[in-house]
Formats: sequence, C-alpha cells, structure tokens
Amino acid sequence: MKNMYRIFLAALFRARGMKPPVFVSFYGDSITRGDFLAVRPVQRMTQLARGAFIGVDYASGGATVQDALSGKLPFGPWLEHIKTDKSQVIVIRYAGASALLGMEKIDEYEQSVTDMVIVAKRLGKKVVLTGMSWGVDPIPGLSQADSDRIFGAVTAYDKRTALIALKLDVPFIDLRAVPFYGASDMMDEAHPNQVYSDRLSQAIVAQLLPIVGAPCPTKK
Repeated sequence: MKNMYRIFLAALFRARGMKPPVFVSFYGDSITRGDFLAVRPVQRMTQLARGAFIGVDYASGGATVQDALSGKLPFGPWLEHIKTDKSQVIVIRYAGASALLGMEKIDEYEQSVTDMVIVAKRLGKKVVLTGMSWGVDPIPGLSQADSDRIFGAVTAYDKRTALIALKLDVPFIDLRAVPFYGASDMMDEAHPNQVYSDRLSQAIVAQLLPIVGAPCPTKK
C-alpha cells in the first residue's frame, strides 16, 4: 500500500512537470512511531522538510532491530522487504527498545544493524543511523541502581550505533546533542512529549536535507 502511494505521488508530480519527490523510510521503535503524540514524528518531519522529502513510517512500538531483521514486524523479513521499499533514503532508529534487551545483546544488536545497512546499501539506498534521545532519570518506580543499569545500557547502545555508522561509512545523527530539559520534555520516563519530539524531528530533518540534496529551509 505504501509503495502504491509513492508510485501515485511520483506519477502526479511528473504529470505536473515537477521533479518527483524524494521518499525517506523511517524504521524504529515507539519513539519513532509516536502513537502517543498528536502529530507523529514522521508526519512532523515531512512537514518540516517543506517538500524536500516525504516520510514513510515503518516504525512499530516496542520493536527491536532484531525483530526487524527476523521478520517479526508487519513489513516482514528485512532481507525481502527492503527489496520492495522504493524510498531512496532509509533511517534506522532502534537503539531504544533494543537496549532494553540488556548489555548481553549489544553484539547481536551491532550485527543486526550491520546486516540491515549492508543490504540496503547494496540496493542503492542511502542509509542513516540515529542514536537515542534522553529519558527521565531515575525512572519512576525503580531504584536508582535499576535506573542506572537501564540508562547505562541505552547509552552504550547509543555509542555502539555511532561506531557502527563510522565503520560502515554512513551518517549518524546524534540525538543527545539536541537540547533536553528534563521531565518537562517527557510524556513518561522514556517517551518524549510533543515539544521534545518535535525538537528531535527538527534535528533529524536538518541533517537529512543535505542527504536528499535539498538546502536547509530558512527559519522564520
């Protein structure tokens, strides 16, 4: 269905003598899916791109990168699905939910992300990795020790993602460089509210625009 929509839009643009749009597919967990927000991140990023690209949402709440690779998500096994994804750019954003599997799974995470990136690049896709945003520390209802353990794992996965990007020569978007103002930015202990989510989306779009061949829009 999503590919049919892309085909329709591309045909419409050509019929009007316009350059066909660039599509960017977003793969990730609940922070990318954003079902809890009035405006979901992929929708917001499409708005912020101002016609430079159209976002396609393949994120799923609670999804890990291992789920994406193995075929447990609605789009099916990655190795087959990515052949049918017509987007020119792929954004992979799984560091959050994957980190909840614990430090013992971090090498498996690295291998899964590596496999996904290599396959996508072989198919001519531009691939972008993002890190993990901030959360509330300590986590309500947990001890400081348990909170430290969880946030330590998330930080480790964030850093490992940056290293994967460096090793595979793909862009890495450091979401922890985006201003964060603590509990006032959060929907709950892990999920950003609309204001923080929009701030993250703006940072992602700013770094995607040169990748899709568009200048950064002038701020008003």
